[in-house]
Amino acid sequence: MSNLWRVTCLLLLSSCAYKVELLSRPPGASVELPNGQTVNTPTTAKLKWAPFNHQRVVVYAPGYRTLYLDLRKTELRMSHYVTDTLFRAKTLKGESRGEVEFLLIPLHGPAGTWNGDDVR
Repeated sequence: MSNLWRVTCLLLLSSCAYKVELLSRPPGASVELPNGQTVNTPTTAKLKWAPFNHQRVVVYAPGYRTLYLDLRKTELRMSHYVTDTLFRAKTLKGESRGEVEFLLIPLHGPAGTWNGDDVR
């Protein structure tokens, strides 16, 4: 592979913006994005993908545990990004690359205080 081709590929993949649908159960949770912006679910967020950067988000809602998540480790891996870019022409036209749904767990008392309804 020529050096020009490698440099071109690196530039194309080094730092790109993409859209992703953010959903939550329950809806209306707040999500702190990696750029510091806070949005409420459901929404479409524009994130910046870079091969070696993390995409850490914080998801919270009143009465639910706070969720800390790195989207790069779970949903936005390089293999997903490259295959979406190469094989889904709609994403090149600005459509969402997919969706991430956050399942929030209600706050509850100490161990042993749960009942059957808390699990559902």
